[in-house]
Amino acid sequence: MDKVKQWVAIAVVVSLGVLAAGWFLLVQPKHAEASELRAQAEQQVTANAALRTHLAVLKAQARDLPKQQAQLAEVQEKIPDNPALPALIRALDTASTTSGVEFVSLVPGTPTPAGALSLVPVTISVVGGFYEVEQYVSLLEDLPRALRISNISVAPGANPVADAGSGTSSTAGSAATDGSSLVTVLSGSVFMSPDDAAAATAPAAAGAGTLPDPAGADASAPAS
Repeated sequence: MDKVKQWVAIAVVVSLGVLAAGWFLLVQPKHAEASELRAQAEQQVTANAALRTHLAVLKAQARDLPKQQAQLAEVQEKIPDNPALPALIRALDTASTTSGVEFVSLVPGTPTPAGALSLVPVTISVVGGFYEVEQYVSLLEDLPRALRISNISVAPGANPVADAGSGTSSTAGSAATDGSSLVTVLSGSVFMSPDDAAAATAPAAAGAGTLPDPAGADASAPAS
């Protein structure tokens, strides 16, 4: 009877040993592998969520792409990569026709770097009545080219373009005398990309000759 108990005890110990060995050799590695797989699955779920968010952003950007391209084209027109003086002269001349002033001349300077952009100094000369000049300055805010006016000088004076071609008439002389004809000089700058900032520009004039110093006291006022 004692031997039977001994054999039973030995069998139990052996069985426990086999179970323990099976746990350490088979079950525990599989359990660790399952935990690792669950962690990988959770990471993949998180990555998939991030990809879906990124995809939604890309789809939204794709929908807005035509609008952004139109805005970029508008900016490129207002800030070209060269001085683009012929287009600027046409725009200034159109504004003068609309407002009723005489566009006398545009004199540009050499482009200079100014941060991410370059500035092209310009001096614009026009002749006209007070309200016509006021409307002209207002129209400059809506030019297709970005233009910043830093100073406006106004003084009574006749149209030098008309005077050079046909002489000073009594009407022009009286207008210059009574102050109804104003010679207006606007100093400012236009913008361009810095690629061609070193390119020099030649003076361009819309009328004959240069604008003479107007008679009488000047009145200067900054304009934004």
